[in-house]
Amino acid sequence: MILKSHYAPVVLLFACLGLSACGSGGSEDTPALNPPVKALLVNAGSNISVNENESVMLLGGSSGGDGAITYQWQADASIQITHSDTALTDAVLLTPTLSEITDFSISLIATDARGTQSSDTITITVNPVNEAPTARIQLNQISGYAANQFPVTAQIILDGSASSDIDPQTNDAPITAYQWQQIAGPGLLAGIDTSQSSITLVSPILNESQQATFRLSVTDQEQASNSIDYSVTLLSQDQTNGQVDLKSIRSVFSGELVVLSASASSLAPAALPFTGMWSNDSTAIISDASEFTTVSTSPLLTEDQTLTYTFTATDSFRNSVSAQVEAQVFAPVTRVFNDTGANSFANANSMSSDHQSNYPGQDASYGADRQTASGQVIKVGSGEQGFDFTRLDNNGDAVENPSFSFSCVRDNVSALVWQVKQDDDENSINYNDQSFTWYSESDNGNYAGELNALSDSCNVDSQNCNTQAYIDEINTQGQCGFFDWRLPSPNELQSIIHYGKANPPMVDSVFFPYLGSNVEEIIWYWTSQTSADGVNNDIANNAWAYDLQSGNDGFLIKSSEQRVILVRAGR
Repeated sequence: MILKSHYAPVVLLFACLGLSACGSGGSEDTPALNPPVKALLVNAGSNISVNENESVMLLGGSSGGDGAITYQWQADASIQITHSDTALTDAVLLTPTLSEITDFSISLIATDARGTQSSDTITITVNPVNEAPTARIQLNQISGYAANQFPVTAQIILDGSASSDIDPQTNDAPITAYQWQQIAGPGLLAGIDTSQSSITLVSPILNESQQATFRLSVTDQEQASNSIDYSVTLLSQDQTNGQVDLKSIRSVFSGELVVLSASASSLAPAALPFTGMWSNDSTAIISDASEFTTVSTSPLLTEDQTLTYTFTATDSFRNSVSAQVEAQVFAPVTRVFNDTGANSFANANSMSSDHQSNYPGQDASYGADRQTASGQVIKVGSGEQGFDFTRLDNNGDAVENPSFSFSCVRDNVSALVWQVKQDDDENSINYNDQSFTWYSESDNGNYAGELNALSDSCNVDSQNCNTQAYIDEINTQGQCGFFDWRLPSPNELQSIIHYGKANPPMVDSVFFPYLGSNVEEIIWYWTSQTSADGVNNDIANNAWAYDLQSGNDGFLIKSSEQRVILVRAGR
């Protein structure tokens, strides 16, 4: 009889030996006082046939012998026998995993109290049982599409590496062979090695969607096979989504230009061309919303804000796809220096007032000049582009009427006050055509410069035509009521240079008249900074200057005679 346990089949072997154990009745004769010892007989049961990995209950028997009997089961080393109580024959045998039918000898050995042993052997035939392998297909997912749907020219990755076998013979790979077939749909396996665990295909260009079905067959170590079918949907061109790519946007201030740049593409050739449209979640104005690359003027904000721009592209099938990009816009801040005055855009051949998409990042897109053009700069006074100046009379008070004369100019951005030159009196200390050598008794780079005594190049009373003598005389006179005039630093002088002017001099000539003309080639103006490029034996022979005809800087020999415009801290 075979008994099956919860986990594995169990076969019950039972041997019945001796009359006292198996029959009824018995002798009525009076037993002898010293009966003879009966021979020890063992029965291991009958030969049986079972499957691999099954549990078999061993229930042998014995008769005769003297006293208590112990039992031991013996078998081949590959057979596992669990014999918990040697006083009983009960034991459990677990059959091994096999690849072919195998006979095993199982012996039961009995030992009585006198050490007498007897044994019996049976044969257990173990049959291999192979479970068929499990074929499994995993598929890649295309973003933006439902599962198992593939647009034109997309990669289709069929992966069978998750196939398995529940009862492999060895620790080697349980699947020994893979084979792919296509059983429906347009042929996609040409040139593909169909014996690999995974294959990669390309979805065809279709005008109507179709189904494609693939079959994967797998073989295990015992040559058992199994297969699975898997279907995918091959989409048509008009079912293929387009894609929008947007360039990131650099942070800007209110009133500056936000450069918007988009591109659209599709895996479907017939989807071209695309049309586009920009929109945003604010009051920002977009110059030409239908252009793929355009500009937007950032709105006036009271606090920093992130704007979201959306670009929607529509293909020839009227399918639309959108993408978004964010722009960080900062609220206006208090400026320390002026912007450059540049408000034109350059391309490879010319200048233009229009933004040049192929030449991004130009100065005219950013800063106070652009904010002024956007109408987002409120000026205290007036001036070209982002410049903001106020005229001052000889007492230092604002001159409201532009037709009145003025002696100084206040820069309302930097708060610096500048000297104003004259051209109508050659004897005036403010005459524009005076020139001076660079001279300073302090902060001079270990070289004060040239005193330039008894020169006729200036109107200084001492006839020392140098920068220090000129500063001293202006402060003695107290131009515009101020007595702290000085040479400007390079940054200060550069702050009034108007790089957006078409003709020299490169300043706002309404507020800075007579600083040059459009016929002179070079007009240098001294700054207070000595130049390390002019050091000779630890002596700075040169100082920095700016040419107001070109806006360029350079270092000049201190003994050369150049023009001067003075400055002071504002109020």
